[in-house]
Amino acid sequence: MKLLILLAIFFTSSSKSEGVFIQVPSQVYKSKGKVDFVVDCSRFLRSDSITVCEFSYMINLNSLKKKDNLMGFMAKVEIRGSNLKNPMISQWTQRTTKPLNFSIDKFWASLVPGNYEINFTVSDLNSKSKGSVKFSVNTLEVDTSLSASDLQLLLTSYPGEDTVFGKFGYVQIPNPSGIYYSGKDTLYFYLELYHLGKDTIPYFVRYFILDEKGSLVRASSPIKRGRDELPVIRDGILLEGLKSGRYTLKVQAVDPSTGNSVIRDREFIYYSSELTAQGEAENLTYFYFIDYFATPEELREFRELPDEGKLLFLKKFWKKFDPTPNTEYNEFFVEFVKRCKYADENFSLPEKPGRLTDRGRIYIKFGPPDEVNRVTFGLTSRNREHWLYYSGGFKEFVFVDIKNTGDYELVYSSDPSEPSKPDWMKYVSPSDLQRQSF
Repeated sequence: MKLLILLAIFFTSSSKSEGVFIQVPSQVYKSKGKVDFVVDCSRFLRSDSITVCEFSYMINLNSLKKKDNLMGFMAKVEIRGSNLKNPMISQWTQRTTKPLNFSIDKFWASLVPGNYEINFTVSDLNSKSKGSVKFSVNTLEVDTSLSASDLQLLLTSYPGEDTVFGKFGYVQIPNPSGIYYSGKDTLYFYLELYHLGKDTIPYFVRYFILDEKGSLVRASSPIKRGRDELPVIRDGILLEGLKSGRYTLKVQAVDPSTGNSVIRDREFIYYSSELTAQGEAENLTYFYFIDYFATPEELREFRELPDEGKLLFLKKFWKKFDPTPNTEYNEFFVEFVKRCKYADENFSLPEKPGRLTDRGRIYIKFGPPDEVNRVTFGLTSRNREHWLYYSGGFKEFVFVDIKNTGDYELVYSSDPSEPSKPDWMKYVSPSDLQRQSF
């Protein structure tokens, strides 16, 4: 079966409905539906009549339901399309105790010349929810002069063998998202060349990075390659020092013996340390999570913005909370990330991260309580927690495990910004409250 890679990397996220892959490069296909994933298709020639298409995909495991610690996540991946002789189907189980991890896998298909309409679907076998995306694939054109495969972006590449990710003596882990970030500053890539001249004269390759406006921001010197080497370009280019934004990687090969050259490019997104408190890439998970501090108008404006506008909006949004705006260190955002991490580590449920639970929301908004009183299950009551805040004005919040599933719901609140349930007295007696102000 397919090899799955668990990644301790984090991408931006806003609302649960949007998923974590909000901004993706133009060549990346993003799913629609409850299961959140992205797909990349890279094409390679294997003969003058066969194109091998590699469908690599990355699934946000947080969008899947975890059955239990033994079985973990269970999913079925299907690739169907016009002109495909048979659908490609894979079913897998993934066990992990780490929140917000991602899994990478890939399929490959040998295609005769033509156009293919692809329907890529991932089904969650635990919750019966799905995500899918449709896109077109054209086979590569056969050219007797110098030509190349698609430029494939990688997370890493190292010598070794693997039945899924191995290629010509190297293990190559693809990066279907096309997203890179500070702390992982090398962009690895792979390209195959076809129909190099038979002369013994070396050929040359160069790498370029262009910004969104098409301006050159980085370029390598010409690299000499011998004809006795395998005609593939497997390398990496440093991204350190780039500002956050969209970029295009261009790889050029020049054959002096024929005068022919070929260029392939691929868009990618880079997040620099300016977006992450102390440059921790995992904080990007929370950079887009503005739900608890944004007004309804701000949330509506943010969600209507194009991808390019969201980043600028968020920079300004977090800046307005910064108590020391003239410094690079945003104390408010640092504390916000700290609280989000605590919520995810302590209040997470199989179907949602801790920051989206009621206890997580209160913890993120008001910080750690000064006192927590826990009441265990009785004949006429459910497990509940009383959170008390004394500093900054007294506040009391009561959470009850109504369904007996570990999901503690907010039933009573003394703070007007967090309304109590209308039937809160059904779950807690007024005499059990610290201050009976209702």
